[in-house]
Amino acid sequence: MPNVGVPPSWSAGAARGPVADSWLASLNEPQLDALIGEALAYNVDLRLFFARVDVAAANFAGAKSPLWPQVNLLARGGGKMSGDSSGLSGVGLFAAWEIDLWGRVRATARATELQYESAALDAEYARQSIAALVTKGWVLAVEARLQKSLAEAALSSAEQLASLARDRLRVGIGDEYEAVLAQANVETFNDTVRNLDLAYQNALRGLEALLGRYPAATVVVAMSS
Repeated sequence: MPNVGVPPSWSAGAARGPVADSWLASLNEPQLDALIGEALAYNVDLRLFFARVDVAAANFAGAKSPLWPQVNLLARGGGKMSGDSSGLSGVGLFAAWEIDLWGRVRATARATELQYESAALDAEYARQSIAALVTKGWVLAVEARLQKSLAEAALSSAEQLASLARDRLRVGIGDEYEAVLAQANVETFNDTVRNLDLAYQNALRGLEALLGRYPAATVVVAMSS
């Protein structure tokens, strides 16, 4: 790649840092806050990320255990129930401690710690992403509902104009072209209403999928202002 000039340092600028949870408050929409809370509690993908964090935390705790002394207690009862009919019985206490001269245990613990931190960051990214996706889905649903309402109002006006054109044609002061054109406008707006209704239903189903619900398009969305 002879034409690629690599700069000596990273030139994309400083990172913005983690996204603050307070960004939701700027929208001032209590219903949206409730929907995001529901998604954070029940979203299937997000729960999987949290489960991975729990697994990574358990692995980290297990990897640190060899750094401490290991104590085991073994008890044995004699008689026929001992399994070998030896009649031997007793209690044994065993202790072991691996001296980590070469740093193998510490390196393993550090690796699992980094895996835990990575899983925790992935979960936080997923949490913020789910909140953003719910917000986007909510906005799309509200937008589709408002557009559908406007289209229904336009359809009502078109139907009134078509009725007036038919009345004018019937009394002899209109023409057939005007009546046909008015009816065509009615059909156009009717098709627009159906398409917007489909978009609204799809937006609701997409939002419900994020909430962990069955996508039945039954969730109600509305802006408070």
